[in-house]
Amino acid sequence: MLLAAAAAGAQPRHPAPMPFPEASWGASSDSVVATARRAGLEFLTVDDDGDYAFRGVVAGTPALVFASFGDSGLTRVTISVDPHPSVASTFERLRDSVVARFGTPALTTDSDGPWRPNASLFVATAWRGILMGLRRDGRILLVVMCPSASPRLPTVGGFPVT
Repeated sequence: MLLAAAAAGAQPRHPAPMPFPEASWGASSDSVVATARRAGLEFLTVDDDGDYAFRGVVAGTPALVFASFGDSGLTRVTISVDPHPSVASTFERLRDSVVARFGTPALTTDSDGPWRPNASLFVATAWRGILMGLRRDGRILLVVMCPSASPRLPTVGGFPVT
């Protein structure tokens, strides 16, 4: 489904620009808008930062999707799943689908662990090229970055995380 192609690092390959199944990193904004429409996303606007905003359904829940572009085309996709009563179980299902496809995350943080996530998050999970987080406001964020825009993950326990 949506996350079948999302992940990275030491995993088999870098994440694809989901939920744009026919697009590729570096695609033009016109191409991404057309692909998004075919995927059932409604184009909303281009925001002040130049990101293209869409509305659709992700994991059975309403969501906003933002496509970011650089000089060489599509560089990042951010999915923001709307808050709902079962958001924690939706987050677990989405994370489990990424883990099933790409293996153990390179880094996971939560409020009880040794590494604390950003103050706005309950939990965050990362692979190189993808970041998932469950926000305190009940939103799920999923950020997928192209290879040239993906930062290296930190060193954990003296071993580099790739």
